[in-house]
Amino acid sequence: MMMWFFRMLLLFSVSSLSVADTPVLFPDTLQMTRPAIAYQPREYVPTDESSLLSDEQIKADLQLLAGVGFRSLVTYSSTGAMGNIPGIARKEGFDETIIMGIWDPFSSDEWRNAVQNAPFVDGYCIGNEIGRAHV
Repeated sequence: MMMWFFRMLLLFSVSSLSVADTPVLFPDTLQMTRPAIAYQPREYVPTDESSLLSDEQIKADLQLLAGVGFRSLVTYSSTGAMGNIPGIARKEGFDETIIMGIWDPFSSDEWRNAVQNAPFVDGYCIGNEIGRAHV
């Protein structure tokens, strides 16, 4: 049985800075000059199978948020349509930091979505409030 030694791990991807061919992570290189928000789509309940989420709903939410000045965001998950948020956010004017959540670090589906969104993402937040043990 694998034990969790961390609750949340924040990983930043940065430019290809290196020292002796070893990547160096500088979280302070991610600058936010305008407001940021932790984003969960309105009326979407991930634990409710009848709760549906569409790209149109995400786009409408992000247009409202961008309209009041938000330019950076953090998501909680990358499953299903949640995996489309970074790309939609960039198109809707989120031009600063985007951190994509990977709620379940043991989900190959979430990792696949996270990797596909790498061009739109500045970093990843791995393991949001996970309370279950994996074998």
